[in-house]
Amino acid sequence: MALRLIALLGAGVLALAGAASGREAAAWKRGAPLPVPRSEVAAATFGNELVVAGGFLADGRSSRRVDAYSPARNRWRRLPDLPAAVNHAMAASDGRRLYVVGGYGAPRRASVFSSGQWRGLPALPEPRAAAGAAIVGRTLYVIGGVAEGGLAQTSLAFDLKTRRWTRVPGPKPRDKFCSTPETLDDPSAPAPKPVPMRTAVSAVREAMTYCPGVMPVPD
Repeated sequence: MALRLIALLGAGVLALAGAASGREAAAWKRGAPLPVPRSEVAAATFGNELVVAGGFLADGRSSRRVDAYSPARNRWRRLPDLPAAVNHAMAASDGRRLYVVGGYGAPRRASVFSSGQWRGLPALPEPRAAAGAAIVGRTLYVIGGVAEGGLAQTSLAFDLKTRRWTRVPGPKPRDKFCSTPETLDDPSAPAPKPVPMRTAVSAVREAMTYCPGVMPVPD
């Protein structure tokens, strides 16, 4: 199986194509530019697309805009705007629904996108931004980041079935990193492990993990 690594940039994407075995040379190729350049976005895979939500605009304002990129078509399409303008928010998907939580501008807001629309979820128990997010089993984890008063001392877990938030132990306080689950199938799997990164976004696709920008996509 060949893999395509996709690097998410402020203005677009770069794709690194090559065989999984490493026998074929890989080369970066420029993808379609993001319709509206943004930084400090939330990002996650949703179906066969990479969704980019919120972020800073060129003039420094936060955005509500949401765009989805198709690696197969090398094309962006616009999705409905977020309920609130945010930057440094966190996103994760279980494949059927897309979750966006926290971020500066709405640090306790949680929303889910499905069937073409955003719906509100119970508020986070405390403000959170610049964290990592990932779904393991039926739980959405928000790891680390910035809480009220400084770096978060605990992580948060949202049960997708009961729709309840709880506080859970977290790693050494830090912000702006990714967290990637090691499995999608085991509901008893431990919380995701943090991976230091410049931008705190994370997601999962099938049996592979990525931290935008780096997303493996099977050909």
